[in-house]
Amino acid sequence: MGLVKVRRHAYTTRIPLYGTNYDIIVKVYTTRELFDRRMQYSSKSYQLPEGSYIRALFQLYRETPTFIPYPRRNVLGEVRFVLGEYGSGAVAHEMLHAVLCWGSSESVDIGSRDVQEDMCLKIEHLVIDFWNWHFDVIEKEEQHDKI
Repeated sequence: MGLVKVRRHAYTTRIPLYGTNYDIIVKVYTTRELFDRRMQYSSKSYQLPEGSYIRALFQLYRETPTFIPYPRRNVLGEVRFVLGEYGSGAVAHEMLHAVLCWGSSESVDIGSRDVQEDMCLKIEHLVIDFWNWHFDVIEKEEQHDKI
């Protein structure tokens, strides 16, 4: 995992989905405006009650994620956040969406205890990797920018 800061608009990294050959792209937009602008170009239309807005989002790239090849690994989808507008609950929530989409694309039957445990491990690794990246890269970069 590493930092790619895209045109000062977003922090970006790839996090491996534990036990698979898939990665999750994570983008943390530096402003709400940039996040909202990106949402306009999403393939889905999100109907929200008036006055509501999306704090975070997991977007599956395609129904069959193997169409997005990268060297040695595939990208399942993308998780998007707005800097300063997410916490542990939002991160866990979006990572659960990622794991459930992976399970659906692989026709995983989540009824057995072993499968549930495997999915929990995947979420655990995604969340840990996200927060390690967040504190190692984003927090340090944001503190540096304030100096």
